[in-house]
Amino acid sequence: MEMDAPTKMQFLHFDCAKSFPDLYLCDKCIFKTDLLISLWNHIRYMHSKQPLQPNTITKRPCKKCPYSTHSALHFLNHRLFRCPRKRKKWFLCDHCPFKTQIKFSHNAHIKRHLSKSKNRLPTNNESYNWFQCSQCSYKSLFKEAVKQHAVNKHTAPEDVKWFHCEQCAFKSKSKYYLATHVNMNHANPENQKWYLCPHCEFKSLVKYYLKTHILNKHDNSEKAFKFKCDRCEYKTKRRTHLESHKLAHHTDEKDIKWFECEFCSFKTKRKELLGRHVTVRHVPDEEIEWFYCSYCDYNAKVKKNLRMHLDMRHVDLAV
Repeated sequence: MEMDAPTKMQFLHFDCAKSFPDLYLCDKCIFKTDLLISLWNHIRYMHSKQPLQPNTITKRPCKKCPYSTHSALHFLNHRLFRCPRKRKKWFLCDHCPFKTQIKFSHNAHIKRHLSKSKNRLPTNNESYNWFQCSQCSYKSLFKEAVKQHAVNKHTAPEDVKWFHCEQCAFKSKSKYYLATHVNMNHANPENQKWYLCPHCEFKSLVKYYLKTHILNKHDNSEKAFKFKCDRCEYKTKRRTHLESHKLAHHTDEKDIKWFECEFCSFKTKRKELLGRHVTVRHVPDEEIEWFYCSYCDYNAKVKKNLRMHLDMRHVDLAV
């Protein structure tokens, strides 16, 4: 028995009250699918002795290349991002090898550079909308980053909305770090995605840790040493190392801005060291955001101490 293709009246509508659309059901068997084209193909090959009429399913051809598809969504995606003849211009990053043919991706990439460098990059960035912290000089191109900064730096512990782990005592000011903790420490090993180093046995559950590992341990190219001192031949892979070098070797004592602890006589040239000192010496343990080792029971108040532990105890596995 020959069957007709689904009519317009058989199109299903998405219900906004649901999180997913209804399925398309075959009225001749138990077949079901969430794609109308799949239902049409099913009817054509399983319940129809003759192929459907040529004009039943519209095929959309690209006018710029040989590509064609039945799907309007796939066609739009092709025209915007995939068509090899539509875009010939590459948008290049001035600060790294990144390149893309999508201007939006290029702008987002540049924003990440500027946000990390805090306007130290030699680029014309006045056109970007910076978000400024209302309590200090911190600024970012990302509004959420400023919000998280305010929570981390300017919010009293009793006013912080802590995200607690349901399986241990870990807590974090960031929902993202809580998710990372759960994935690293409590997730089913079969469901964990490991990022493997192509040069050694290192592996990590966090992609950023893998990138940091490769940069620190395996990348000795000229591009890796992108932070260079303008007073001498010193160069390094990390911005913080360059800042420490300039403070130690190219800054007069009278020009040094000392960061002093409000609880004791400790002082330091680096703001992050003051924060580390306050965390270790003056913050109660119950208010600490602990850093946990993924491979043993070790935990630390300072992230750097965890990294040192990983280097000493789990050198073949961790950063």
